Amino acid sequence: SSVDREIARARDRETASSPCTPFEWAARLWGVTERPVLESDWATQIVDGLEGFVGTVKSKTTEPVQKAAKFLVFGLMAAGVLFMLFCLLTIMFIRLLDWFLPVWAAYVVLGGMFFLVGLLVWSRRHPRT
Repeated sequence: SSVDREIARARDRETASSPCTPFEWAARLWGVTERPVLESDWATQIVDGLEGFVGTVKSKTTEPVQKAAKFLVFGLMAAGVLFMLFCLLTIMFIRLLDWFLPVWAAYVVLGGMFFLVGLLVWSRRHPRT
């Protein structure tokens, strides 16, 4: 048949030219001169898709939790440092007042200052409705 003759001619041409893959052999047999553009590697596409998905999940879950944890840790550290600073400044202020006033007067001055601060804070509170 004509197909068998065409296959035989293609084999003869193949043996005369350089060796090729079965795809190239079939392309030459049917007269295709260019190799078709194949889709890119599907495994790479799947891995890229999974990587994008994992990145999206991480940016929406893990990163906000990390930010909250950092805020909590650094906030607690700052609160501790401020509390220690307040205590040390109070002790320093009492000792300075002790140089100039009797001990009872230093405590009265410091107590008056705390009273005034408490009064200020109390006046700025919002009453319950």
